[in-house]
Amino acid sequence: MKMNEIDSKLKDIAEISLGDLGLRKHGSELDNDERGMNADYTQIATQAAQFSDLPKGGTIETTDGQKVEVSQDEAKFLARFAGREVARLYGVFGIKPAYGNDPDAMEQAQKVFASSKGLMKILDKVRSK
Repeated sequence: MKMNEIDSKLKDIAEISLGDLGLRKHGSELDNDERGMNADYTQIATQAAQFSDLPKGGTIETTDGQKVEVSQDEAKFLARFAGREVARLYGVFGIKPAYGNDPDAMEQAQKVFASSKGLMKILDKVRSK
């Protein structure tokens, strides 16, 4: 095979689009930060982190549609429970994990924390001090 034939074949390959391969949407699901999360899931800690630098705090929306005003200090406190750190709330929510890093227990804690009842349970402990 001559060099110009190889160049021609490489150009043909380069011109194949993802759509031609049936892969146009492949990988686009990875762009969604909330992939795999059901409607009962929201990140209270992530919302709180947005307000942790604002002097007046902000408003956090729970999965049940309640809007809760938090101060800057409360937002800083709530932001601590992002990701796996929600496991520190098991005792408050009465969750008993089957084993360390139990994903079902973490998911349950996230759901409770994302509800207005769970959020207020945490805020009541903070506000009573």
